[in-house]
Amino acid sequence: MRSRKLLYWTALGIFFTGCASTPNPALESARGSLEQARAAGVDRSAPLPFQEAQATLERAEEAWRDDEDESHVTHLATLADRRVQIARVEAGAQRERERVNELAEQRSEVLLDARTREVERLRQELDARQTERGLVVTLPDILFDVDRATLKPGAQATLARVADFLRSEPDRPVRIEGHTDSTGSHSYNEDLSRRRAESVADRLLSLGVETGRIEAVGFGETLPVASNETGAGRQQNRRVEIVIQNPPAVSSGPSAPAATGARSSAETIAPR
Repeated sequence: MRSRKLLYWTALGIFFTGCASTPNPALESARGSLEQARAAGVDRSAPLPFQEAQATLERAEEAWRDDEDESHVTHLATLADRRVQIARVEAGAQRERERVNELAEQRSEVLLDARTREVERLRQELDARQTERGLVVTLPDILFDVDRATLKPGAQATLARVADFLRSEPDRPVRIEGHTDSTGSHSYNEDLSRRRAESVADRLLSLGVETGRIEAVGFGETLPVASNETGAGRQQNRRVEIVIQNPPAVSSGPSAPAATGARSSAETIAPR
């Protein structure tokens, strides 16, 4: 009889021990989901949602260890699993944002490379100079009739190429600066240099360059590039410079100061 009782209580103890150690399916599922998400890098891509899921799972684990009601454990484990899924979605969205940003950076680099190549091509084609203010294209005196501001046909190809470039670079302002040698009075030289600059501006306008981008000024003889004591030097000084300025964000130097009596730098050329 005693041995029967002993056997009964032993069997009953084994039964209850087995019940107590039976795993909670929801808890097991949440553990697996969290570890899979960690292996996929969700903890790095979406750290806050992942931490919330982990904290909820820890509460479920604690409730299980404290032998709380199984429905409560299941509720917490299910909530943890859902938060793991939320973290996965957020991680995917974050990776997509990073991919979009990377593509945008690559596109910006491609556009910058293309613009750099176009500037270099223009510089070579028109023998332009790269300066702190921007790209400078010089039209020599031979493209104008003597003492006149009318452009000769030989200037058309150069200005057409400049206009093509400006249409492809809409954020670059254009400053057209007329210059003369020291022959003649200051007022005459200033007026002639201004009219020549305006003639170039009018031509660019007719080729489709926007009005508000173009500024024309005349400096007369005040900014020579060579000596006025020789014929060759005076010829170099008689010129019109088209300054294709750097975009405002990267401009590295101010425009040359306007000469007395020259058109204000705030004015722009309107079609006439």
